[in-house]
Amino acid sequence: GNAPAAALDGRTTTRWSSQFLDNQWLRVDLGGNATINQVKLNWENAYAKAYRIEVSNDDNNYTPIYQTTTSAGGVETLTVNGTGRYIRLYATTRATGYGFSLWEFQVFGSVDTTATTPPLLSAPTRAPGVTGKFALTAPGDNAMVTNTRRPALSWNAYGGAVRYQVWLNVSRTDYDFTQSGNLIDLYTKVAETTALTYTPSWDISDRWTYKWYVVAVDGSGATNASNIRTFSLYLPKVTTVADGIHVVNGSRDLNKDGAIQPYEDWHNPIETRVNDLLSRMTTEEKAFQMFYNAQQFPQSGWHFGPAEAQDLHNTLLASAGTRLGIPFISAGDTIHGYKTTYPTQSALAAGKDYPLDYKLGDMQRREQLEVGTRGVLGPLAEVGTKVLYPRIQEGNGENADVAT
Repeated sequence: GNAPAAALDGRTTTRWSSQFLDNQWLRVDLGGNATINQVKLNWENAYAKAYRIEVSNDDNNYTPIYQTTTSAGGVETLTVNGTGRYIRLYATTRATGYGFSLWEFQVFGSVDTTATTPPLLSAPTRAPGVTGKFALTAPGDNAMVTNTRRPALSWNAYGGAVRYQVWLNVSRTDYDFTQSGNLIDLYTKVAETTALTYTPSWDISDRWTYKWYVVAVDGSGATNASNIRTFSLYLPKVTTVADGIHVVNGSRDLNKDGAIQPYEDWHNPIETRVNDLLSRMTTEEKAFQMFYNAQQFPQSGWHFGPAEAQDLHNTLLASAGTRLGIPFISAGDTIHGYKTTYPTQSALAAGKDYPLDYKLGDMQRREQLEVGTRGVLGPLAEVGTKVLYPRIQEGNGENADVAT
């Protein structure tokens, strides 16, 4: 009944009380970078004679914005000036023989909710060995989120829990790509809350597979993990182009029948769209999906790049004119850069500067996305042991560990 959350629940009949020791603290994650101008402390009889109010951007390095050694307890309204995502009451001297005890800890100011990067409150880690102790409720498992970049995540209560941690597979670029294992099974803690729901304070980017779970923490610090769920998030920007395809209810009418079929509706899960499309395709149309020559055959599933923007646009216009309007994937032999070139793969392998290699590949990715390319035929994972092989320069040499 005296858990930290009791000082943050808006009720002056519940309180937080610490251990019967000095140097006790209560920290709050405000959910985003905050500008703070006032703090109100409503002490119970066991107040702090000396304490500090501190702020931090990383929950590690704290800066005092108020401190006193002569507090008289009661209700204290403090005028302060500070910024940070976290605020902490750090009590150093008790006025009684009991612990520090607060009815309410209130913070006033404003929180920046325009952040585009997630809070990374932990290092990337694997899920607990035992999960499924309680259930997640929303979004639905394998749901496609199409109406917001900040979907509300919710879960069932777990008996005895005093707070919950939210763990999300944030982004592959936030993790060490040189480590072994599936990066989609690495999670980062992005929030702690006493509620049964959490709405991100940043915009989640488009991705087909996000995985997440919640950990319930009880008063003793013991943890229990929920089941793991998956959702997708996609908010396309639909524009009209003079390609003969009309937009109906926000989706492109690819087969030009005046209605939006399941495969044309981007709100549907991928599996639903693929199954519907396959059921409509002829054997010839399916075979064409394996051809790499959309420049000549508009029904082809692949376009051999690299291409300039206008060339790719013209080929897409031809693809839109096919019976089902299936767009192709553009990829090609841009093995060492697109607009900006860099050494071939064997030279990069010899340098063994893997973070630099990643930066170069990411630079190429961003350049090619500008013209609509969705893939490249590289880098190659091969191990070359004979220099007579005509593509030896596209591999990593004979060291399998370097290739990995």
